[in-house]
Amino acid sequence: MAIHFINCTEDSFKNEFPKLYRFINLDRFFEQLDSKKISFVSPLKWNDPYEKYFLERVYRINNKPYNLVFKESVFALCFSSIPNSEAYWNMYAPECDGVRIEVSSENFLTDFLSKIKGADVYVGPVKYYSTNDFYKKDIETTKLALSLNNHEKLLHQIELLYRKRNAFQYEKEIRVMIIPKSNNRRKEAVEYPYQFVQNASNITLDPRMGKNLFNFIKANLLHNNDLRISKARLYNQIIPSDWELA
Repeated sequence: MAIHFINCTEDSFKNEFPKLYRFINLDRFFEQLDSKKISFVSPLKWNDPYEKYFLERVYRINNKPYNLVFKESVFALCFSSIPNSEAYWNMYAPECDGVRIEVSSENFLTDFLSKIKGADVYVGPVKYYSTNDFYKKDIETTKLALSLNNHEKLLHQIELLYRKRNAFQYEKEIRVMIIPKSNNRRKEAVEYPYQFVQNASNITLDPRMGKNLFNFIKANLLHNNDLRISKARLYNQIIPSDWELA
């Protein structure tokens, strides 16, 4: 299945985002390790009302109501394009049990996304806007109306799901959107077989994690899996030294 790129081309995506990072907690990590599946979640389940704003809207053309064609049948998987973020560690692992999974974007595209059958696949970076511009800037209303009126799943509709407010710029988010051709309406998530953890380039554990827990997890993971595991260095102690000021 061909991959459609949003806000980029295939070449620019691979060049600008050679690595993708996904932050989850330990419980979710072990679930993915065991299931050997990867989940895509309905954007209707997202917490930020702005992120699902365009999905929940009613669009009127000549006073006739329309919804986005894929309103209840689109699913998303989100990554960051930056390797280290205190905000990410705190948001996704408030209990100091976070895991960062690093994957090669080219391998992820080639080994997984390009092989998904029976679904439209979209990949690209999110664009960030001020709150006032979020609703209107860069939206081609004429083309959007045409795609809604013809009940087509065109990029002009998909692109609406690649918008966020400036307050979230620190995420540097990459989104993968999937629209299965089979009937998945009203599902909260869909799963695809893929050894996401096993295919990771690196596994990095929470910088706040205690030494004993880190060593225990690392020893047990390495015993049964060929994984590269380390601990984030965000809070590493600085070795004191004298400053020669004059």
